[in-house]
Parts: sequence; C-alpha cells; structure tokens
Amino acid sequence: MRFHAILREVWRDLLTGTARAAFLTSVLSLVGLSLIIADVSVVRALVDEGEGFRDARGSVLTIAAEGRIDGRACDSLVEIDGVARAGALREGDSFAAAALPGTPFDVYEVSGGLGAILLSSPAEPSGVVIARDIADALGLVQGGRLATTVGEAPIAGIFESPPDGRRSGFGWALLETVDSAKPFDECWIDVWPTDARLAALLPLAMVPGSDLADEPPQLSQLNGSLGREFAGAARFESRLTAAAPVVALVAGAVVASLAVRRRRIELASHLHAGVTRRDMALVIGMEAAVWGATAAVLTGSAGVIAAGAMSADDRGAIVVLTARIAVALVGGVIGGTLAASATIRERHLFAYFKDRA
Repeated sequence: MRFHAILREVWRDLLTGTARAAFLTSVLSLVGLSLIIADVSVVRALVDEGEGFRDARGSVLTIAAEGRIDGRACDSLVEIDGVARAGALREGDSFAAAALPGTPFDVYEVSGGLGAILLSSPAEPSGVVIARDIADALGLVQGGRLATTVGEAPIAGIFESPPDGRRSGFGWALLETVDSAKPFDECWIDVWPTDARLAALLPLAMVPGSDLADEPPQLSQLNGSLGREFAGAARFESRLTAAAPVVALVAGAVVASLAVRRRRIELASHLHAGVTRRDMALVIGMEAAVWGATAAVLTGSAGVIAAGAMSADDRGAIVVLTARIAVALVGGVIGGTLAASATIRERHLFAYFKDRA
C-alpha cells in the first residue's frame, strides 16, 4: 500500500469508530490520571511534611559557647553550600513595652543574619523583630512602631514561636540587630535540604583561640521533636509511586494488546486479502499513536494543572513526573500494538471466527 492509502485507511478507521479511538482514549486517560493523582498526592504529602519540618525550625542547627562566638564568622557560614541562613545571638539588657512595664521582653542581641532564620517573610530594612505573642498582645504589625520603656523602635518583622517542640524562651522575645564585633553566645544555621553533617562546621564560628577541651561548645537543634533530619530526597526516590511510569508502560501495552485482540478477525482478513504485515502494522500503529497520544496529552494537562497548585520550586518536578507517565503510556500503547499485531496469523482466521463467542 502507498503511504497516502495507509493514511486514508487510518482516517477511515478513526472516523467510523473501527479503531474505537474514543473509548480507548478514555480508558487510557483514566489509567494515566489515576497514576498521576497517586504520584502527585504522595509527592505533595512529602513536600508538605518537608515544609512543616522547616517551618518548625527543625532544620536549624545551633552551637552554644558563651562569649566565644564570632558574629562575622557565624554570618559567613551562609556561604557554605547547603546553609540557607546563618546568624548569631546573645542575651541583651531587658526592657518592656510602655503599655506593659511589668512584663519585660526576653531581649536578644543578634547579628544581621539571625532574624531571617526565625522570620517566615522578608523583614523591613531596620528595626526590631518581635514574637507573635507580643504583636497580638499590643496590637502591633510589621512596619509599625513599638513604644518601650527605653524609647520607640520600628518593627522590622514578626516571627512565630508556637509550642511545637522548638526551644523555649522566644515566645515573648525581642531581637535587636547589633554590631557583630562583640562576641556572641550562640550561632545558628538553617540547613536546607537538611544535612546533619554540616553541624561539624559550626565550631568555625567560634572566636579564634577558643579552648574546646576545657569548656566544649554545645551542639544542638532548635527543634528536635521532628527528628534529626528530614530525608526528603531519599523518601522521594523510594516512594511506592516511583514505579508509576513502569505501571503506565505496562497498562498502555495491555490496553493496546486487548484492542488488537478484539480486531484480530479483521486484521487476519486483511492479511488473507493480500495486505502485507508491514502495512497492517503501520495502519494499526498509527491509529494507536493517535489515541495513545491523545490520552497522553489529557494526562499531561492534568499534571500541569496539579503543578500549578504547588510552589514555584516544585512545579518543574511535578511536570517532569507527569511527562514520564504520559510518555510511558504512549510507549506502552505503541509497543503493545506492534507486539500484539505480530501474533496475528492469516492461517488462524477461521480459529478466530470460532473463538469470537
């Protein structure tokens, strides 16, 4: 058969319903959507768990060495791969809000990088950072001003400090950014993705010449209630739905094989009428490519929509996962169609007639 004749045959089979393209597209789309929903749901749960771990500050590692932390060295740890934020702190002189003089703040003097570790949103260029409880009690907002017993100060930011397992002492805290020249008591680093090995770098923030043997520094975690690390990457690779593309490949092949089996009398008749096996394979292969690709596009569209509900950092990964499933579906359909068509034999035509019941 000439190629234009093959195209005409494909068009006729699709138009008349012989290829059952609409039905097969629906079945394959349902399979693809089910796999994508399952995989995206698992990935979304992992992302949410990771965000919860970081929001609870489980990713923050600390070193405590009173009067022996170099603020500038601590801030510079942010230059290390894997360290998202770094900052130092020490206790400051206590004072209170003018409206509540009997309830002094827990004041901490901090280096320039520490406020960002506790804040969930960007801070104003200057001012103090206060705990949410202070803001709620005094009706304060970011960008406003806080009247205290020692004067007024602009509010650069407001941080959350819920009782979720993180270290206590910050529920009524005020952070005041100061010059990093004077030694601090602690250095914090926010490590994301988590890597407990980076805790070994924290002693680099200590003042040169500090004696680690006589009074060793205390390494800790700001919130250890959720575990030492969040093994997101390992859990992502080992998730049960990681096999979704393989399942899609097999499902596509099975659906295609059943579709060919249903048409075996027709196909054997074509062979009996003189159609070559190559031409027959081209016709049903192109038909399968049409409904397989249509199902893949529908499946992929659903994945793109699902990716839109994710954060910007995760959308690309969801699109890639969706593309793998969609491509596997098409590959399974074409492979299953060609493999099944190779089993059709002209000499079995009458046997196919007898078995059609």
